[in-house]
Amino acid sequence: MNELLAWLAGRGCVAFWTAMIFGSILWYALLLVFVGWRGGREIRQMANTLAQDADPAVHDARRK
Repeated sequence: MNELLAWLAGRGCVAFWTAMIFGSILWYALLLVFVGWRGGREIRQMANTLAQDADPAVHDARRK
């Protein structure tokens, strides 16, 4: 038991920080994908809305 505690005291800190670093890299990668996915979808929706607004028939109907 003392050997395990000594190993954890010597290596546990390194293992903890290694796990924290890789965990944070994974977290930011997931956020990047999520924000990119949602942002791309929103840009497509805005482009479709602007394309519909550029239609002269729709634009003339709003003026009246």
